[in-house]
Amino acid sequence: MMETAIQKIEKVNAARLVEVKNGKVVTTSLEVAKYFNKEHYHVLRAIRQVAEGLANFGEAPKAYFELGSYVHPQN
Repeated sequence: MMETAIQKIEKVNAARLVEVKNGKVVTTSLEVAKYFNKEHYHVLRAIRQVAEGLANFGEAPKAYFELGSYVHPQN
């Protein structure tokens, strides 16, 4: 099946959402919020909920999430 123009654009946009660092595909909560047009605090809340769910099932959230740091350009 041929890819539509919209599918191609979505692929390019998704490719901008993630990057490869040290052999791992990563992104930031800020990038996720921006990409999905969500408030950042909603994304952070969802990440916390997923991390808690992983812990409840005996999974290590650190295997999926890593705490990063961010300094706003105005600071």
